[in-house]
Amino acid sequence: MGITFGGQDFETYKVKVDGVKAFQKPVRDRTLVHVPGRNGDLILDNGCYQNIDITYHCLIKDDWKTYFPAFCKMIYGMQGYQELYDDNLPGVYRMAEFAGGINPEIIFTTDEGTFDITFNCKPQMYLTAGSDLDLDFRTADDTETFNNEYGMTCYPRIRVNNAASGAVIYVSGGGGNDWTIEIASNSYDGIVIDCDSETVYAVDEMGDFVAYANSLVTITPGAGTDTDERDFPYLLSATGLYIKAFHSYGGHTYTGKVMVDLRLTRI
Repeated sequence: MGITFGGQDFETYKVKVDGVKAFQKPVRDRTLVHVPGRNGDLILDNGCYQNIDITYHCLIKDDWKTYFPAFCKMIYGMQGYQELYDDNLPGVYRMAEFAGGINPEIIFTTDEGTFDITFNCKPQMYLTAGSDLDLDFRTADDTETFNNEYGMTCYPRIRVNNAASGAVIYVSGGGGNDWTIEIASNSYDGIVIDCDSETVYAVDEMGDFVAYANSLVTITPGAGTDTDERDFPYLLSATGLYIKAFHSYGGHTYTGKVMVDLRLTRI
């Protein structure tokens, strides 16, 4: 079984992994309130799931003194959430954090050792296929339709490229929720709207961060949109959703391309 974390394959460090706990599922985030004199707690649902800890049992069978320090240097160098791929779970990946803490058991006579690695994981798993859309509004409006059939609300990442004169994008998120995104004219190679972190930033041609750019973007929710929790677009579990990039809107002409990572997820 193979594990890749932050682009680093554990096999590179001769680490063999037992992934029996990889199939753990999260619990609902809710608050229980006991009312004296009443049987049964009140359940206040907070509208999301809690992170889960997933532990892998690891083995380095040979040359421990070489590979264990190299492995530790690698994994302790990873900060924040990283993509975690597990061969036990094809077609998906997790967003996981390694916060530290390794207590190995070593068999010195064979230069062999075992240890556990625990990841703090976001509750949902991200699909590796079927989550990407490409729109081209250089000569005409362009619309892409899609379904979110996995039971989870998703928060897309929208990258608009080569839109010097700006852009207008409409997102139909299901359940009467919709948003109009307006991007002002700018000199950047790309503008990224991250609906998960609710941030906007500019990137260069290679996609590398250049500057924060929230001031360049205006997001207007539709009349029936639920904005109690979030100000950026989100995609409910529904069919017939779509994203539209306008070539002509409000008397203005826009040209560019849009790359959308829907970030479709499942439990």
